[in-house]
Amino acid sequence: MSAMLVSLRIRNLALAEDVFWEPSPGFNTISGETGAGKSMILGALKLILGDRADRMTIRSGETSCTIEAEFQVDDPLHWNELLSERGAEPCQEGICLVRRIFTSHGTSRNFLNGSPCTLSLLKEVGKHLVDLHGPHDHQSLFSREEQSRLLDAFAGALEQRKQVAQIRQKILRLLEEQTRLAEDQQAIEREIDLLRHQTQEIFSAHLIPGEEEELLSQQQVASHAKRIGQIARELEEQLTEGERCMTSLLSEMLRKLREWLRWDARATILLKLHAEISEKIKECSSHIRNLSPEEEPDLASLAQMEERLDTLQSLKRKYGSSTSEILTFAKKSQAHLEELMNRESRKNNLRDLLQQEKENMERAAAKLSQQRQAAAPRLEEIVRRQLHELGFRQAEFSIQLHPLSEVSAGEKPEFFFAPHPGEPSLPLKSIASSGEISRILLALKTALVEEDQVPILVFDEIDSNIGGEIATMVGIKIKNIAAKKQVLCISHLPQVAASASTHFVVEKKVMEGRSHSVIREVRNKDRVEELARMLGGKAASAVVHAQSLLESTLP
Repeated sequence: MSAMLVSLRIRNLALAEDVFWEPSPGFNTISGETGAGKSMILGALKLILGDRADRMTIRSGETSCTIEAEFQVDDPLHWNELLSERGAEPCQEGICLVRRIFTSHGTSRNFLNGSPCTLSLLKEVGKHLVDLHGPHDHQSLFSREEQSRLLDAFAGALEQRKQVAQIRQKILRLLEEQTRLAEDQQAIEREIDLLRHQTQEIFSAHLIPGEEEELLSQQQVASHAKRIGQIARELEEQLTEGERCMTSLLSEMLRKLREWLRWDARATILLKLHAEISEKIKECSSHIRNLSPEEEPDLASLAQMEERLDTLQSLKRKYGSSTSEILTFAKKSQAHLEELMNRESRKNNLRDLLQQEKENMERAAAKLSQQRQAAAPRLEEIVRRQLHELGFRQAEFSIQLHPLSEVSAGEKPEFFFAPHPGEPSLPLKSIASSGEISRILLALKTALVEEDQVPILVFDEIDSNIGGEIATMVGIKIKNIAAKKQVLCISHLPQVAASASTHFVVEKKVMEGRSHSVIREVRNKDRVEELARMLGGKAASAVVHAQSLLESTLP
């Protein structure tokens, strides 16, 4: 998935009020006097790649800082698939847009292709876009994990490495479960007894959703049966009994309505309404008779209701505030009980699964080991040759494969280095200086340029502590890498800068009493003058030397 940085806009970061930069494909170098603000480029890129924002870097007098980067992606289908797996918006027309805004109040907002995203997502996407090496970033090369990844990349074994890692995770999960199942037997038996008691107590109660509300209603009726019966009799009398009951009144009304109807047909509607009222009164009387309880309550039934309500209240105190919660608790307890009851069976199953995964690991690790053993001598030879060209004429570089534990399987590669003949080879972290490790990193990047899938490579002063002929070779190596990738290189060395296809200069200017960092591309005469400045001045000899450097790097 090839990509390149098309543009970078920096607003209110340190001395950069509003800087817009458009690097070219291939080898871009950035130079400038100390303090001019070259670090703003690196700082802005780190922020785009997910570094934590420091509000102290916001330009004095401003309340927020904004960084915007536009990346051109050559293979949008593959890139969009990667974004989709991480829940991000796809690229439009092959453009990936990243924007970060942070304020002096400590708030921060991140956007990927126009939509808000997390800082962790920026970091994840950034790992696939940019490989950044600043003054301290080369320390990652000391990590045996990184050394292992580099060897596997050179061996074309990254998929096999991924497979081994996945099997290892399965084994670790199975071992963790096996440990849980091997907990104190007595504690598990006590838990089983408790779960049995709880589930039996709940299920034996035969709970019915809504039962408690129904019982409380019935209890209310039974407790006030005498008064309800009295009300029912009074209502019956008012509806159907006595000279002035509603039924008698309706009969009198019916007679008068029929008489009215003989002279006025419009009274039909009144007769219809009268019929409906009569029917409703009959219906009401029927319901009163059906709902009317016995005046003397059934004490046995009342006692049963109270006992059942006591049972429900007891269960609610123990297992939940409602019947639904109690039943949910019972189901979970039953499932856990079954899990514990089946633990012996699961233990045996785990032993079988572990044995199977260990066999899978053995095969996968053996294949990865074969790939590493075949690739290690070739990578050693290439890196040694690159180091010799970078000034380590008699240096030794070797890769040792250390066996690991049974769970991890296989081995862990480790890089060893001896810069001078007659000295023992020691791990990189034990021997290499910053200048040495920078050149080792460059040698590895050159060796892995075909295998490394990260398309943009950033070097910040990788040429520190070197000069002369070696600096020229460093420039050539970076130029060779730039044939496959976009390279952004901050450099103080004219030999390196002269090798770049595009040269930018960062300058500090004072405008209206304030310092501003600006970046501009230099070409032809301006570029010769900048190289001369890097050589130590603008004397005629420096200009001639600068011109010769440029001419010597032409294809």
